[in-house]
Amino acid sequence: MSERARGRINRRQLVVGAVAGASAAALAGPAASVAARGEGPAGGSPWGKAEARAELNREALRRTDRVLRAWLRVVDPETGLVPQEYDGHRWTVANAAADLYSSLVMHASLVDRPAMNGVLRRAIATERKHAQRIGRLPDDLNVKTLRFLAEEPSLARSMYGASEWCRDGLLRITEILGPGTPWSERLVELADEIMERAQVPSPSGRLPGGIEVCGEMLQTLSRLHAMTGDKKYRAWAERIGDHYLLERPPQKSHRLRLRDHGGEIVSGLAELYAMTSRADQDKAARYRGPLRDLLDRVLAVGRAPDGMLYDVIDGSGGFYLPHAQANCRSIMNVPFRLANADLDAPFLDEAAGVGLASLKGHRSVGGCRASIYNAMPVEGVEALRDFMLDFAKKNA
Repeated sequence: MSERARGRINRRQLVVGAVAGASAAALAGPAASVAARGEGPAGGSPWGKAEARAELNREALRRTDRVLRAWLRVVDPETGLVPQEYDGHRWTVANAAADLYSSLVMHASLVDRPAMNGVLRRAIATERKHAQRIGRLPDDLNVKTLRFLAEEPSLARSMYGASEWCRDGLLRITEILGPGTPWSERLVELADEIMERAQVPSPSGRLPGGIEVCGEMLQTLSRLHAMTGDKKYRAWAERIGDHYLLERPPQKSHRLRLRDHGGEIVSGLAELYAMTSRADQDKAARYRGPLRDLLDRVLAVGRAPDGMLYDVIDGSGGFYLPHAQANCRSIMNVPFRLANADLDAPFLDEAAGVGLASLKGHRSVGGCRASIYNAMPVEGVEALRDFMLDFAKKNA
């Protein structure tokens, strides 16, 4: 790989292009050749199906290994820290550790256990020794000097980073590798520290932060309760749940923010309910109504716009093709492609000409992608729907 090519690799490419790409985008290449032989998972003999799936698995592992090799070149061999940018110097808790590093650990668990148990494992000891700043809470470092990036400590910044590190990084590693590892031990340390340092007042008790931090901690605490059976995790989770389901339900806010960060509370409250329904039926009954109201609100504000687009795609007679199966579709992003790839460029150009911009799909998938978060008004989605109908009519 050339230096120039290596320099273009960044954290987002790893998270989107490798974690998703190694398993999902890998389906596109091998699946095409397998399908051409009539042996795809949708048809053919049982042996053909097994062969097709094995080929997909091999390709996914090849891609996983390739990305891991590229990033291991810039992992500090002494500390195990990986910079947030490929040629950078920043180690950040919420990004470099929670997203990038944890993905590398999971990659290595599949294709390089010596690297996982060697240089990557070393990063946990480095974090404890050099990154802890407020109690056991870590802060961002310079990879080269091991000095903090910010001159002054900030409890809010450390609580946010630690909650991201728990939910997005340590939790998923622990769910794959199991208990009794440095990663599971660090998960317990940080979850305990976050809740013991919770300072945001509420009628139900002190909360660890705003809605995103609370959503991440709900997911972390609910799963830690399932893993350990320790009642303190349930008690902490229900403290947060009481606030967001019984005292201040998000669906009663002026605006319900459905996005990658603000949406953490929705899945967190759902996981809380799953935990409580097993542990305390009476408490679960109190949560049930408010949670249903919240999910109804999510469907009301989240599905209407993308429903318009999926109706166009599914009703186009094959002119537009969805990337995802119907039961795996996002309510925030609508990826699709045109059956005739020669029409991709005219579609994007004409769309841009009428003010419908940023529709080009991600590089690992191609095609088109409509991102319809809260900032996108329904009128904008309606305009895209009408354009898609008109374009299909003219070019069918």
